[in-house]
Amino acid sequence: MEKIIDKKIKKLNILFFSLLTISVIATLFVLYLKINLKYEDLVKAGSLALYLSPLTMIIVIILNSYLYKKAVEKAENLTDKIEKLQIFFQAKVVQYSLYSLAGIIAAIGLLLEYRAPNIFISVIILSFLVFNIPTKKKFDKDFNTEQQVEEE
Repeated sequence: MEKIIDKKIKKLNILFFSLLTISVIATLFVLYLKINLKYEDLVKAGSLALYLSPLTMIIVIILNSYLYKKAVEKAENLTDKIEKLQIFFQAKVVQYSLYSLAGIIAAIGLLLEYRAPNIFISVIILSFLVFNIPTKKKFDKDFNTEQQVEEE
């Protein structure tokens, strides 16, 4: 029983620290803008956001793909479906947290400068979130649990 509790606490910690990191980064970025920039500089910062938003989006998409593949690899040798589910859950929490970070940066870009590229980036990030909704089918497919269901 202690093992199950430890696993649940670990999941909670991953969620907590992922979301905390996003909040801290977003807060620090906004504070930096507020403290260091004048209105004229905010217009220039809008240009920076025009480059920072797509760069963040690309990094997040690549990083999410890499981390998710690593999670699937980690679960390959496991036979317990519950353990695989926990890895899937952790991978999805990290994935959503990173997409949220990219979304926050894109939203700040929209605040600084309302331009078509910033809107486009925001839509792309939201699309990645929507199309990555966790489903049992995706879990079964990615983590090869379809065979386990048939065997049980």
